[in-house]
Parts: sequence; C-alpha cells; structure tokens
Amino acid sequence: MCKKGIRKIILFVFLIIAVLILWQLYQNRPEVIIKRLSRGSHLNRPNPELIYQIKFLGVLPIGQAVIYPLKSDTYQGKEIYFLQAEAFPYAYIKTFLKFKAKIQSYINRKDYLPILFKQEIEVGEKTDVKEVIYDQENHIMTLRKEQRTILPFTYEPLSLILNLRQMDFSKGREFDLNINTNQKNYGMQGFVLTKQQTSQGDFWILRSQISRRDKNNPYHRSKVTFYFLDNQERTPLLIKVFASGAYIVARLIDVR
Repeated sequence: MCKKGIRKIILFVFLIIAVLILWQLYQNRPEVIIKRLSRGSHLNRPNPELIYQIKFLGVLPIGQAVIYPLKSDTYQGKEIYFLQAEAFPYAYIKTFLKFKAKIQSYINRKDYLPILFKQEIEVGEKTDVKEVIYDQENHIMTLRKEQRTILPFTYEPLSLILNLRQMDFSKGREFDLNINTNQKNYGMQGFVLTKQQTSQGDFWILRSQISRRDKNNPYHRSKVTFYFLDNQERTPLLIKVFASGAYIVARLIDVR
C-alpha cells in the first residue's frame, strides 16, 4: 500500500475517533440528559433507582453505577435511612481490569448524619472490606477497632450527596461539609454556581473542592462539579470528578 493510502486510512481513523469523542461530549450535556430521560416520563418519579454511566476522561464509557432507592429502617433502636450504591465495569473492560464496588450508608433520620458506613471494593483478585462506625455526639469514628477524632457533622459519600440534595439551592450559596471514611478528615467547600434554564428543564450547577483539613497540599485535593435537576428530588444528572490526575464523569442514563 502506498504512503498516500496509509495517510488516508490514518486520517479516516482519526475522524472516526473525533466523531465518537464529540458524541460522548454531546451526551454529557445536562439538557440532553433531561430530554432523553423525559421521554420515559420517569425523571420525576419519587425516590427512584438511578443508573449512571461512568466515563473515563469524560468520553470513554468504562462501567455503570447504581444508586438504589432510599429506604426507611431501624438500626440499634434508631430510625434510619438506608442508602446503597454499586459500581461495576462493562464486559470489555473486565478483560483489562476487574473491579467492583459496593457501599452502604446507615443515616440518622433526625439529622441526616451517618451512623454506619460499609464499603467493599474488588480490584483484580483482591477485595477490601471496611466498616466505619460514627459516634457523631462524641466526634469519634471507629475503623478496624481503631478510634479517630472526627469533626462535627461528618459525612461519607452517600450521606453527603443526600444532604446536598436537601440543601437550599440559592444562587451563590456556599457550603462547607466534613468527610471522613478512612481516618483522615477532609472538607468539601463549594458554592451554588448558577441555575440553567432550558426548554427541556432547569438544572443547578454546584462546584466544589475536596481537600485534607490538616494539610495545604495540592496532591490531596480533588474537584467535583454537580448538576442537579430542578425538581422535588433534586435528581443528580451529572457528576464530574477530577482527582489524582484522572477525570471521571458519571452521567445519568436511566431512572427506575
């Protein structure tokens, strides 16, 4: 094959890749998500199951995540909310990387603070399981029989998102939340950026940064942008995370 023919093939491959990237970026637009999901009339369903597509670098679909409906229950005599989420890879990714994650949160119904957090992560042939017990009154968490001091009103990922969804989304409103699931105290500082109005539906954009409370270290920071539908459920449409040099996007693809 001549060099001219090889150049044409390379150009064609690049064009295909460019089209696929642009298509994935188009799908990440909140108004596109709203339009597609509104066709099934499930977008405003109360307390739904939410299914997300996980994209590496915002364009490469690598798996799915599911946030299950919030359940009311009791735990150690307390009235709680039970919230669970799972993540798993697509079949073609399993060839290169096997991973699975499952997290559960037992949340006090009175103040939306976590009482117990469970996490199970499988990577390859290794499985890491941990349970974090929160004593919010005495500012103590227990992990693998070790006690650590936590800050007042400390959350983990599921209870944090649940609390964000309960928040007053006034433009410019700031928030500062404490997070701890692994013995180190982190903080999420952010603000409500804006409310976007579209013909498909309105949505809010929240920007935040997560960093260690005890260190001013750029390597212990990550940025998270949330897109919430302006409905009663404050449905998370899109979550963008930039951490440790990696860019991950979770896009809502189904509501059940």
